[in-house]
This record gives sequence, C-alpha cells and structure tokens, in this order.
Amino acid sequence: MAGTGLTIMADQGERLLGMRLETMHVLPQLWEDAGRLPEIHPWTFGIGLTTFVTLVVLCQVSPRFPGIFLVTALSPPLSWGLQLQARGVETIGAIPAGLPFIEKFRPPLVDLRALLPGAIALALLVDAEAVTGADVTSLDMLADFADELCAQGVTLAFARVHAPFYSQLQRAGLVARIGPQHFFRSVEDGVSAYRST
Repeated sequence: MAGTGLTIMADQGERLLGMRLETMHVLPQLWEDAGRLPEIHPWTFGIGLTTFVTLVVLCQVSPRFPGIFLVTALSPPLSWGLQLQARGVETIGAIPAGLPFIEKFRPPLVDLRALLPGAIALALLVDAEAVTGADVTSLDMLADFADELCAQGVTLAFARVHAPFYSQLQRAGLVARIGPQHFFRSVEDGVSAYRST
C-alpha cells in the first residue's frame, strides 16, 4: 500500500508543483521534485495545497459531507474570479455553451492531401496512468495484442506508465518487444512524437 501511495505522490507531484519532470520512475521523480523546489509555480502549488487541506478538514469535520463535490463545484468560479489562467495556472480553458452544431463534413481536396500521410501511418497510444500493475495473463494478452498490431502495421505506444508496471513490462520482455522509444512521459509527448514521424 505504501508503494502505491508513493507512486501516486510521485506522479501527481509535477501537477501539484506546477513543473514538468524529466524522469518516469518513482524514486527519481521524488528526488527531482525535491531538487527543483525553487521552480515551484506558487499559484499552482497554493491551489493544490488549499484544495488538499480543504478536503482533509472536511473529511475530519463531516465525513458524510461531499467535500470533493464542493471543491469541484467551486473550482470554475474561483478560477475565473482569481484569473488563474492569466497567472500561469493550467486550466481547461473556455468551455462552449450548449451542444455543437452537427453538419456534414466535406473537406476540400487540398486538406485531404495534407491529411493522407498521417492517416496511412497508424498508432495506438495507451494512457496507462491508471495502471499500477498486471498479472501474468494480462501480460501474455498484451504481448499477443502488440504482435497483432505490429502485423497490421500499427505502432503501439504507452504514456504515463508507472514504474512498477514498467518494471513488469521489462521483465516480461515487452519493453524490448514494443520498443523503449514508444514509452512517453505524457500523452502530449507521445502525440508529438507520432506527428513528427
């Protein structure tokens, strides 16, 4: 249980501190967090800490009160009122009102020529942030799935893989099979790598 807690703490540390880390393993992440404390984004850290303390206090004072709901409901108006995006805090951004208008898509021929090369090269990027481990059967199924995708010319890639799961993939020979270059720190890194090929 303590190992899972450390994994979650290491993974969420960069979001809480408002900085991008270079490593994807738990202990090096914690070490990097500690070494880069002067780079903390004060607004991001302040909001994260305030949210955490609010949830802990609400849980202690009234365990049945939906603290997460309160914090989630108050976040958008506070973000707008404090102008957090202008202060460098990453936010979702503008959310359009209502449903999008549905219309038939007719791309011009010029756009089709620009899109075609990217459509030919296929890739599957798995966001593995929620995966903390796998059993032998799952690893065998993943190996078969990777082989099947490879046979069809589809690249399999992973983003945000936790260290324990990455170690399991290494021991099962899947990192070498999939290719270490297909493991990325973030979804954005994986998408950028795909777009650059």
